[in-house]
Amino acid sequence: MLIGDIHIGEIQEIVPGLNAAFVNIGSGQHAFLHYQDIGPKLKSFIKLLSCHYPENVGEFIQNGQIILVQITKESLSKKGPKLTSEIYLSGRYLILIPFAEQILISKKIKDRKERERLISLIQRIKPKNFGLIIRTIAINKRIPTIENDFLSITKKWKNLLKFLTKKN
Repeated sequence: MLIGDIHIGEIQEIVPGLNAAFVNIGSGQHAFLHYQDIGPKLKSFIKLLSCHYPENVGEFIQNGQIILVQITKESLSKKGPKLTSEIYLSGRYLILIPFAEQILISKKIKDRKERERLISLIQRIKPKNFGLIIRTIAINKRIPTIENDFLSITKKWKNLLKFLTKKN
């Protein structure tokens, strides 16, 4: 299990004292999901349904619940890996954020015209329910190059979803 790996996990145990949960991702050791690592989309959805903002992990998730997670820290000794429910897929020039809408751009891209060009390009190709981060390496890259990177990471996302749904 490596950093960046994405899994469908099952909540095994909620630990209120740690404000966290242990998740079975099939690794033998239960992985660790802290309250702060639950993505904002899940938080917003639950807040909308419950009319209040939950303050602990037990208000977001329940034992036995299935959740999509990504490894942020590999297992160490007897500790399982650390997880997040905020999923990112990296390409060469872009980072895909499923279930989001925003377009973000590297702060290292200082030239205003280049920033506008890149954002305009992404606005044309970005589908609904996907956010994108434009990486610094995208500076002065041609449109087809960036579009191909976008197609590559969205294909990676689709293939990942097919694999994960067949696995479970």
